[in-house]
Amino acid sequence: MWSSVVLVGLSQRIFQVSRIRYPQQLWNKRWCSHASKSIEDKQDALKKKEEEEEFNEPGGLLFGEEPPPPGEKRKWEEWEAPWYTVVALVTFFGVYGLYQRSPDTSYQLAREEAIRRLQQEKDTSPMLLSSKNETKDQN
Repeated sequence: MWSSVVLVGLSQRIFQVSRIRYPQQLWNKRWCSHASKSIEDKQDALKKKEEEEEFNEPGGLLFGEEPPPPGEKRKWEEWEAPWYTVVALVTFFGVYGLYQRSPDTSYQLAREEAIRRLQQEKDTSPMLLSSKNETKDQN
């Protein structure tokens, strides 16, 4: 059965090719346009069918879940408790760690060094020492 279909198809194709006078007609758009249109139509039909299957009509439900009856709470799924726990712990330790980190920027280190040097200078300054002595004598 298949052999007869193939032979008929081949004989029709040979007849069409034999009617061509010039080889340029093989690539003529009009001569081949019917095949490309049918393929494009099939592809468009498949795309439309896939789009129709993927589209979910909105029903007004959040995440597609039915709300629980009045007075009841929604039950958590098995992954929710560990997930929320890990997220909360990571957030807590991240914020705490950033707050407690050591001052490692050059600006902060230079500021601390400047404060330390000013304290040393105040302690050893002769003018400050004399003013401290005068205030002690007045009391």
